[in-house]
Amino acid sequence: MSDADMLAVDGELLRLACACKVPESHHEVLRNFDIALFGRAAADASTLDQVLEELLSDTAVPESAAERLLLFSSFRLLYDKCRQHQGLLSEPNKSTPEAPPAPPVHRDSWSESFPAKLSGEKVQSLRDSFESAYPGELLDSENFPSSRMLALCFKYATPGELKWVPWKYRMLEDFLYDDAPSREIPTGYEAGSGLRGPTAEEMMAADRRLWEIIAELVNSKKWSLDDAIAEVVDVRSDMASLLQPRPLPPKNVPVDVPRNFWRPSKGNKGKGKGGGKGGAKGAGKQL
Repeated sequence: MSDADMLAVDGELLRLACACKVPESHHEVLRNFDIALFGRAAADASTLDQVLEELLSDTAVPESAAERLLLFSSFRLLYDKCRQHQGLLSEPNKSTPEAPPAPPVHRDSWSESFPAKLSGEKVQSLRDSFESAYPGELLDSENFPSSRMLALCFKYATPGELKWVPWKYRMLEDFLYDDAPSREIPTGYEAGSGLRGPTAEEMMAADRRLWEIIAELVNSKKWSLDDAIAEVVDVRSDMASLLQPRPLPPKNVPVDVPRNFWRPSKGNKGKGKGGGKGGAKGAGKQL
């Protein structure tokens, strides 16, 4: 690069190019540029490489991939330094689509996110409190509640947040539909009584209704949880009415039977009387 070319390059930009390790053999492409102009040579960082290709098209670009990478990296650094010098922030790469913002979660919406997972220290504190309150209960890996259930119960136990915890978070989902290993104990009713016990769906609906009553007492009436459970279980009759026996449906009754098919019918009696009398007599004589 001749002395005349050196004089044509802005001195401050030239010092900045040397600091960014731009090769001296390529300083000539900076003629007629200053810091403000070179910082605006490209609209953003995504189009900078294309601008550099055009700017260096008349110069001897190294054939080695490593030297070519160093050359372009030095010009990219110079571009960023010029923008920082002018107080311009580098814009993000617009070729990468931004992730859509997460929809706001309303407190009264139907779609609710799960509460955050409890820390290990908090789980250990809850376990210590449970073991001190119920020393006869054994907690191991088989019966210890899951992390999601712990987070749900911990959130619902806070004042004003008590709700019904779905069964699928309280036990294995397979146990709701499959036969869990258990000892056979007669819990049904005699066949002649015409009654049956509640089904799993009816028990789940009853459990939800009972917890709604408990939640109302705790959240609205400011009862303690123990007092609310004792009120619903021992004092009120909601549990007995929700879990009472149901009548069995009739068996072996055709679907298309008319409504009055099984009603006994009364036959009509005939009221007519016969009143005719035979009056003819024979009057002939024998010859």
